Amino acid sequence: MAYAGNTRAPVGNRLVSAALIALSGLVFSASLAEAQNIRRVDGSRLSCDAVHDIIVAEGAIILKTRSRRSGRQLSERYVAHRGFCFANEITEYRTVSTRDTHQCPVLLCRERPERRRFFDD
Repeated sequence: MAYAGNTRAPVGNRLVSAALIALSGLVFSASLAEAQNIRRVDGSRLSCDAVHDIIVAEGAIILKTRSRRSGRQLSERYVAHRGFCFANEITEYRTVSTRDTHQCPVLLCRERPERRRFFDD
């Protein structure tokens, strides 16, 4: 294998490292582009069934709703299934307010809880 200059690192290893850095940059860019292109939906204008239909069709949406307690506008990302979450996330059901109900069940990605070992203190 060829060596570059006075260094001991093989040129081939440098090329592999550069390729991995470039690839990870592309994956990050694609994730960022997907997050920017995600559809934003006002839940107060749609029925629960319509929200479900959009989530299934899009895979993931940003749903805007109003808090029943404070009246503040809330925005959260909801998904069709766990495949739309990051590797360290799981899905959890939440209920949101829509035009026709205050109890519309949707899936939310949230960080996976750490597992405690049986003998840990």
